[in-house]
Amino acid sequence: PGEPVQPASAAVFIKHSAALDPDSVRGRIQQMVASSIPGMSTQSVDSKKFSIVFVPAAEFQETTQWVSFGPFKLDSTNLPFWNLMLWVAPVGLALVLLIGALLVRSDWRASLLRRIGFGSRGRSTLPARA
Repeated sequence: PGEPVQPASAAVFIKHSAALDPDSVRGRIQQMVASSIPGMSTQSVDSKKFSIVFVPAAEFQETTQWVSFGPFKLDSTNLPFWNLMLWVAPVGLALVLLIGALLVRSDWRASLLRRIGFGSRGRSTLPARA
């Protein structure tokens, strides 16, 4: 029933590094492929039903320059930004904490305003005499 069985065939494409000698692995690859496809093990090595193509791969060239920033590796173009953030972030956090403390503590706020010249000069914080 069904269609007649076609003869088995296989094509293998292998992209490899320049250090690999294709002739040294060709036999093992052919044996592995032929033994895993029914009907291929009876084909001869030179059969047109089986082909292996080896293509040398181009070596990867790193285009990004990486620099160390503490325990991290960064792209060298981003390094100036992170050097700036190294100073801006702690100073910004300190300013936010100072402003928060001055908003919460009215006595600190009044003392600071007096020191810089914006506080009320005529009012004393000492208790009045009766």
